[in-house]
Amino acid sequence: AFYFRFRCLSDTRAIQTPLQLGAFALCQEMRGAEQVYVRPTSDRDTVLAAVRQCGSRLQYASSGIRGDKEVVLRAVKQDGSALQYANDSLRADEEVVLEAVKQHWAALVHASDTPRAKKEIVLEAVKQNVRALRYVSSSLRADPAFVLEAVTQSGRTLQYAIECLLEDKETLLGAVKHNGLALQYASVSLRGEKQIVREAVMQNGLALEYASTEIRAEREIVLAAVKKCGTALRHAADTIRGDKEAVIAAMKEDFSAFHYASDSCLADKEAVIA
Repeated sequence: AFYFRFRCLSDTRAIQTPLQLGAFALCQEMRGAEQVYVRPTSDRDTVLAAVRQCGSRLQYASSGIRGDKEVVLRAVKQDGSALQYANDSLRADEEVVLEAVKQHWAALVHASDTPRAKKEIVLEAVKQNVRALRYVSSSLRADPAFVLEAVTQSGRTLQYAIECLLEDKETLLGAVKHNGLALQYASVSLRGEKQIVREAVMQNGLALEYASTEIRAEREIVLAAVKKCGTALRHAADTIRGDKEAVIAAMKEDFSAFHYASDSCLADKEAVIA
């Protein structure tokens, strides 16, 4: 049963067929009532017709109807969030959850533990929004093969991976090749790995910001970064910001990079003219 309360009103009425009302019409029916009682509907045909138009109307169905797979499938295909109104067995049903997640990734929030541990379902959700990984089983987030597959869709996946995976070189390489800024989620030791940082800055020069202090003083790495994004020069070590070749390369990509060059380099007319 569902109740809507209005403090300043006087009478109590029952709406027999809320599934047949639109949202505005339902509000109109409720006007003037102190308490409106919505009786759960057991008529299967009525519910099927209603959820075809608005999946969330499943909430007004009886418990028996909310355990009917055909009805629930129709509801979640129209509105993934309708999964929250299905009974427990259907929130654990992989077919139902997958259809709900296809409609909207956030439907994963309402799934039971079993579907949250299924790769196909989770990857479908991650494809839409990486935040879906917040609701994935810990066992899946600790699976290197899964995380590596997920990071090909979004480097931000590492943000939600189990801590031990942030030490995994292969997983991180896969992430930064897709999104260089994923370097920010790496362990301190891997931020000092040349191969990883090189791949990261070649994908996004600004990833240089997350490299170790020692790597940001590596001329080869900084050159790769500023050729991709001139303003990445701001993250280079002071010695490199005074390197004429690095400054020229940065200014060629983005002239505003001169703001980050050292005073001694700016005094070099050849570097400024270039």
